[in-house]
Amino acid sequence: MGCLEAWAPGRRLRCRFCSSAWDGSSLILGTMYSYDIFAAMPCCTERLKCNSCTKPLLLPHQRLNFFSDYSHKVACPHCGIQDWHFVKPLGYCYNREWP
Repeated sequence: MGCLEAWAPGRRLRCRFCSSAWDGSSLILGTMYSYDIFAAMPCCTERLKCNSCTKPLLLPHQRLNFFSDYSHKVACPHCGIQDWHFVKPLGYCYNREWP
Protein backbone atom coordinates (compact mmCIF):
# COMPACT_ATOMS: atom_id res chain seq x y z
CA MET A 1 0.00 0.00 0.00
CA GLY A 2 2.89 2.34 0.67
CA CYS A 3 4.03 2.38 -2.96
CA LEU A 4 0.47 3.13 -4.09
CA GLU A 5 0.27 6.11 -1.77
CA ALA A 6 3.80 7.21 -2.77
CA TRP A 7 5.31 7.12 0.72
CA ALA A 8 7.28 3.85 0.64
CA PRO A 9 10.95 4.84 0.19
CA GLY A 10 12.57 3.16 -2.81
CA ARG A 11 9.39 1.37 -3.86
CA ARG A 12 7.31 2.75 -6.67
CA LEU A 13 5.40 1.98 -9.79
CA ARG A 14 6.73 3.68 -12.93
CA CYS A 15 4.94 4.06 -16.28
CA ARG A 16 6.41 1.77 -18.94
CA PHE A 17 5.88 4.45 -21.60
CA CYS A 18 6.87 7.82 -20.12
CA SER A 19 8.78 6.62 -17.00
CA SER A 20 6.81 8.89 -14.66
CA ALA A 21 6.31 7.53 -11.16
CA TRP A 22 2.80 6.69 -9.97
CA ASP A 23 1.63 9.24 -7.46
CA GLY A 24 -1.34 8.09 -5.46
CA SER A 25 -0.86 10.68 -2.72
CA SER A 26 -4.19 12.32 -3.59
CA LEU A 27 -6.05 9.06 -2.96
CA ILE A 28 -7.23 7.66 0.34
CA LEU A 29 -6.57 3.93 0.08
CA GLY A 30 -8.96 1.79 2.04
CA THR A 31 -11.97 3.78 0.90
CA MET A 32 -14.31 2.39 -1.71
CA TYR A 33 -13.61 3.90 -5.11
CA SER A 34 -16.08 2.79 -7.77
CA TYR A 35 -13.63 3.28 -10.62
CA ASP A 36 -10.17 2.13 -11.68
CA ILE A 37 -7.76 4.47 -9.87
CA PHE A 38 -4.96 3.78 -12.38
CA ALA A 39 -7.17 4.50 -15.39
CA ALA A 40 -8.38 7.72 -13.76
CA MET A 41 -4.90 9.25 -13.71
CA PRO A 42 -3.35 8.77 -17.16
CA CYS A 43 0.18 10.16 -17.28
CA CYS A 44 0.86 10.05 -21.03
CA THR A 45 -0.77 9.65 -24.44
CA GLU A 46 -0.01 5.91 -24.55
CA ARG A 47 -2.55 5.47 -21.76
CA LEU A 48 -5.21 7.27 -23.82
CA LYS A 49 -5.10 4.97 -26.86
CA CYS A 50 -7.80 2.70 -28.25
CA ASN A 51 -7.37 -0.95 -27.28
CA SER A 52 -8.17 -1.97 -30.86
CA CYS A 53 -6.70 0.48 -33.40
CA THR A 54 -4.21 2.15 -30.96
CA LYS A 55 -5.16 5.67 -32.08
CA PRO A 56 -5.59 8.27 -29.32
CA LEU A 57 -9.10 8.72 -27.92
CA LEU A 58 -8.20 12.11 -26.44
CA LEU A 59 -5.62 14.74 -27.32
CA PRO A 60 -2.77 15.03 -24.80
CA HIS A 61 -4.13 18.24 -23.24
CA GLN A 62 -7.71 16.91 -22.94
CA ARG A 63 -9.08 15.29 -19.81
CA LEU A 64 -12.44 13.78 -18.96
CA ASN A 65 -14.65 15.56 -16.42
CA PHE A 66 -14.66 12.95 -13.65
CA PHE A 67 -12.22 10.26 -12.51
CA SER A 68 -14.96 7.64 -12.95
CA ASP A 69 -15.38 8.59 -16.65
CA TYR A 70 -12.12 6.77 -17.42
CA SER A 71 -13.69 3.50 -16.23
CA HIS A 72 -16.71 3.67 -18.54
CA LYS A 73 -17.17 1.86 -21.82
CA VAL A 74 -16.70 4.33 -24.70
CA ALA A 75 -16.62 4.16 -28.49
CA CYS A 76 -13.39 4.96 -30.29
CA PRO A 77 -13.90 7.95 -32.61
CA HIS A 78 -11.59 6.32 -35.19
CA CYS A 79 -12.65 2.66 -35.44
CA GLY A 80 -15.97 2.76 -33.55
CA ILE A 81 -15.12 -0.15 -31.24
CA GLN A 82 -16.82 0.15 -27.83
CA ASP A 83 -14.53 -0.90 -24.98
CA TRP A 84 -13.10 0.16 -21.64
CA HIS A 85 -10.21 1.75 -23.53
CA PHE A 86 -8.63 3.57 -20.56
CA VAL A 87 -8.67 0.50 -18.31
CA LYS A 88 -5.50 -1.46 -18.98
CA PRO A 89 -3.78 -4.31 -17.13
CA LEU A 90 -1.44 -3.03 -14.43
CA GLY A 91 1.50 -5.00 -15.85
CA TYR A 92 0.93 -3.45 -19.28
CA CYS A 93 1.21 0.10 -17.93
CA TYR A 94 3.62 -0.07 -15.01
CA ASN A 95 6.99 -1.47 -13.95
CA ARG A 96 7.73 -2.09 -10.29
CA GLU A 97 10.86 -0.59 -8.78
CA TRP A 98 12.12 -2.22 -5.59
CA PRO A 99 15.50 -1.66 -3.97
